[in-house]
Amino acid sequence: MRDNRASTTSSRSSAATGSTRELPCRPGAPVRPAELCGGRAMAQVRLTRLHPSLGAEVAGVDLGAPIDEPTRHTLSRALADHLALAFHDQSLTPGQYLAAASAFGPPMEQHYSQHNMPDFPMIGLIWHRNGQQPAEQWHTDHTNRERPPAATILYGVEIPSAGGGTSVANMRAAYLALPEDERRRLESLTTFNGLDGHAD
Repeated sequence: MRDNRASTTSSRSSAATGSTRELPCRPGAPVRPAELCGGRAMAQVRLTRLHPSLGAEVAGVDLGAPIDEPTRHTLSRALADHLALAFHDQSLTPGQYLAAASAFGPPMEQHYSQHNMPDFPMIGLIWHRNGQQPAEQWHTDHTNRERPPAATILYGVEIPSAGGGTSVANMRAAYLALPEDERRRLESLTTFNGLDGHAD
């Protein structure tokens, strides 16, 4: 899961480690598995920061189960804070995958219908065979849309033992690292984004 509003991605791989913290229902409140938050049970969400700039590993959440509102809010806040979230050891049916994606907002139909999953047109299949090529350039997904999606969710089904990773960059940090005069110059520009020569 990555936040498209502040990140861009490449097919190159990356990894890092860091500290662990728990996100409570309210600042300073401890979270226990059976504790109620806002009148509803909340999963014990644990975050491990993967890099000072971006990325967190999420534990304590089963994406195959219904996600209650407090947990959804916590995950959305974590995505906004860390820009990319990694959920390990998840086993999802297509329906569960869509339900998990919906916790972050309504799913968006993919551009290329030929890559849609049969019976699940909201899910796009990505594989590096039968002529489909990996994305090897840095990019942000679906910027040609008038209202681009807030995030992109990837669920690995067949993962190679080496390679095939996805890198994510923090474009907020990249922008803030620019000289002030360059930031002012960029603020005056407008971009036109298209897909295969067409805009949505």
